[in-house]
Amino acid sequence: MRKSEEELGMFTSRISLASSDVPSLLTVSFKFGDWLIVLLQLFLTINVAIVGWILTTKPDWNIMGKVAATVVYLSIIVTNAVWIWHLRSWQMKIVKEISEAVQSINFNSLEENVQPIIRTVSRKKWWNIIFTAHIVSDLFVIYCILFLTSNPATK
Repeated sequence: MRKSEEELGMFTSRISLASSDVPSLLTVSFKFGDWLIVLLQLFLTINVAIVGWILTTKPDWNIMGKVAATVVYLSIIVTNAVWIWHLRSWQMKIVKEISEAVQSINFNSLEENVQPIIRTVSRKKWWNIIFTAHIVSDLFVIYCILFLTSNPATK
């Protein structure tokens, strides 16, 4: 005995966006985006504060002070970069899941189509540029710690 498509639960009619899993997945994706922005702001604030402090006070550190400051800085920034990398990869997995779910849904209206939203979240080239800027600015801060923390006027 063959069951009809409706009895099998096939999506033969249009459904609303709210009755799909997409809104909850979008919420998680945007929350990851919020955390990514917080982590980026944290690294930017730390970098600007350290470079500004070094350039304005011109501290005179010995080699042990420079190494200690560099190790502390690297531990903070590497932790930050690892979290950014993981959050971004998790966000992209969710975006992929949303894309797959959206392809199988026949939405009630064009306004409920989330493809444009997905495209704005998944701009990979911008995140690669941001991550590269993170690394370049981190190297600049390390340069400032190692080479600009000796005040030749006091020697």
